[in-house]
Amino acid sequence: MIKGGDAVTGTKGRSFYLPLREKSLVNAQMSLLRKRFDFGRESWLAERLVADFNAQMEIFESKAGVQRVQPGRIKASYRGQEVILPLLTPEGAADLVAGKRYPEVSRRMQQLALSTLQAVDPRANMQDVYRLVAQRQLLPCMVGRAPDRTQTFDEPRRTLRRVRSTLIC
Repeated sequence: MIKGGDAVTGTKGRSFYLPLREKSLVNAQMSLLRKRFDFGRESWLAERLVADFNAQMEIFESKAGVQRVQPGRIKASYRGQEVILPLLTPEGAADLVAGKRYPEVSRRMQQLALSTLQAVDPRANMQDVYRLVAQRQLLPCMVGRAPDRTQTFDEPRRTLRRVRSTLIC
């Protein structure tokens, strides 16, 4: 094992994203059945239940006109239209597992979201993306992508201490 790293990947931090490879609707359903009904890991009955359930859901959704949003995407309203924006695509998840930094992958997802918004309104900008999928970017104490440590909670705490000292006799 590499010191400060991970035995599975050989690098520090990459193992954090390894479960992303296994995330899917079918895997989540199988996991739920295993936990709730004590099915085994490779249960043919659980696999059959999941397959039959998903087939019936697809039939129902097509008849009812339901549009299912894929995992890693979000449905939002923009300029009066419903849009589906990426939060994390399978390619982005693979990049994270491969060791790319999260801010880099996140920026690419935000660019994809921007191109989707610009299809609705060519005047769309990153502020629109931030408002819909990355609200943390709108916080006033953020400078670029990292928190500005000079504008954290210290000033409000000092102000609060001054107010408390005037109230307490």
